[in-house]
Amino acid sequence: FPPSSIQGFGPPCHEVRLLDGVVLIAYSEILIRSDIRFDERFEFHHYDMDLCRQLEKKGLKMGTWPISLVHESHGNFDSPEWRASCERYFAKWGS
Repeated sequence: FPPSSIQGFGPPCHEVRLLDGVVLIAYSEILIRSDIRFDERFEFHHYDMDLCRQLEKKGLKMGTWPISLVHESHGNFDSPEWRASCERYFAKWGS
């Protein structure tokens, strides 16, 4: 620490359709009232995409906010676990 590089991931204060799960902030009352829950089929991979699809389906809006954080993981894309989760995601959503 400090990190050797700092990256930005798009402009803040914009409506979006997909958020990365590293930080998801919401009013729990809205999630409860809208019957939005984390789907237990997605233990790690795709839980964020699934949650965003649920929000969109219920007509709820998502957006970005200007916060900073340190996150060092590069993900685990294309691992056997990721591929299995991807299959579950497509089985649920179709695309």
